[in-house]
Amino acid sequence: NHQIFQFDDEMNRRWNVAPRQVEEFAVSLSPFTRRLRVSSWVQDWDRHIAIDQNPSAFNFTKVSDSEKLFKELELEGSLWNVLVNKGPRKRYDALLVHQKYSRQLLTYEDVKSYVIFLRFTEAFIFYNSLWGGASVNSKHFQISYSIPPYFRFLEDPSHVAFEEIGKVFYGTPQEKKYNSNMIVMKSSNETELAKALWAVIQDLQSKNISFNLS
Repeated sequence: NHQIFQFDDEMNRRWNVAPRQVEEFAVSLSPFTRRLRVSSWVQDWDRHIAIDQNPSAFNFTKVSDSEKLFKELELEGSLWNVLVNKGPRKRYDALLVHQKYSRQLLTYEDVKSYVIFLRFTEAFIFYNSLWGGASVNSKHFQISYSIPPYFRFLEDPSHVAFEEIGKVFYGTPQEKKYNSNMIVMKSSNETELAKALWAVIQDLQSKNISFNLS
């Protein structure tokens, strides 16, 4: 169920906001972000990654059909839409969103859908939890064709020390960036990879630890 998206002058201007490289980081100052604002899901600055729905707040099920690049993509029995990203970092950025509203918290079914979706694209697909980069409490993955330099670094097998456990390879990067802890996983078996990812994600969510998946 495809749809042709007509890019108007405003969208072209949004896409043409080039980020500036500052050491290891890319900084994008967009004229379309008129002011810094606290996200609607923030509650007294208590850091919780599992926050219930606010019916009056924006979520991605409220966007118009004109913003949908692909509708009703079936992944693991659930339906997803691909939306144009109206706050992009780079050209061609998009969003993979659940057709039904659910908060920005992953389930095992979401992880299986994520792994299957990777099969259909060469894009860089990533997820940010609340307090981990997500600004909207509505389930979404980011789609980008601009791969950050550190992830290019990790694509080289010599930069990651892997250990095979079952049908999944678990890796530790030999060089640490951004003061973060990272686990690299790879497998030719989608089912086993989804199980391994979910074991880690479930543990992080149960302990209220913000994270990124990419």
